[in-house]
Amino acid sequence: MNDFAIDIRGLTKKFGENIVVNNLSLQVERGSVFGFLGSNGSGKTTTIRMICGLLMPTSGTGRCLDLDIQNDSEEIRSRIGYMAQKFCLYEQLTVIENLRFIGEVYQLSDLDDRISEQLKYLRLENYKDRRARDLSGGWKQRLSLASCLLHSPEILFLDEPTAGVDPKARKEFWDYLHEIAIEKGTTILVTTHYMDEAEKCTNLAYINQGNLLYTGTTTGIIPFSKIISYVSDIQRQQQAWMTSEIGRRYPAVTTSFVNNQLRISSRDQEILNEILERYPDSQFTRVAPSFEEVFIGLIS
Repeated sequence: MNDFAIDIRGLTKKFGENIVVNNLSLQVERGSVFGFLGSNGSGKTTTIRMICGLLMPTSGTGRCLDLDIQNDSEEIRSRIGYMAQKFCLYEQLTVIENLRFIGEVYQLSDLDDRISEQLKYLRLENYKDRRARDLSGGWKQRLSLASCLLHSPEILFLDEPTAGVDPKARKEFWDYLHEIAIEKGTTILVTTHYMDEAEKCTNLAYINQGNLLYTGTTTGIIPFSKIISYVSDIQRQQQAWMTSEIGRRYPAVTTSFVNNQLRISSRDQEILNEILERYPDSQFTRVAPSFEEVFIGLIS
């Protein structure tokens, strides 16, 4: 068995003359929680559709669960789970009715046992007779995840699954993802715009306008980016003026406010040194770059 749940090589997708995914190669290890990151329109969804066998690539090759993405699409779809950003189950049905419907679609012979397992695992037992429309965002999210897990998929594809969910529910959801990956060996590929969620992944791929900018471990992206960051303790009343000044003089430098402090970042140490010399009273101190600074820096 291949160590990679997903292994794509030179994958390209064109729509007319528009290149949406450009010569993309990446490998996703089995049992990993893999973050697939990029801005809207970067090519993430198109790539996932090709991996799942829902869209034919213009060129390139790929395997998902040791199956060819072009020739074995039906079998691939039977062995994966997909959770969309928008709640896609039936609002008028109860929790248990939704799960039973999904289970019958997959023709699961031990459906009652599987439903009981998911209700218990995701703590949905007290909500099983509640209509989906009456659930909060966090509980709808758990119901969606339960429906994806019913048929014991080997890979879960999650498309921005925590959008619009409160921080506590987001944390609990990510705890479940890691439990699933560790205890069941399920491979999880998740798209997200939250930088704190990117840090929770074991590995990452970051694409922009269809091009792969980085793939590797979560800890490796900061040194790879070569982003350098400084923080200043100047008074809040001065921060707006300083931000405007730096933006006017040094448009390639990223500025941000975090914890009432002004941060600047760039890959160009010479420009940053010039800022430090120009504003000696600003008391800039070098710090580790944040994930947000890294991701902005990689596309600037």
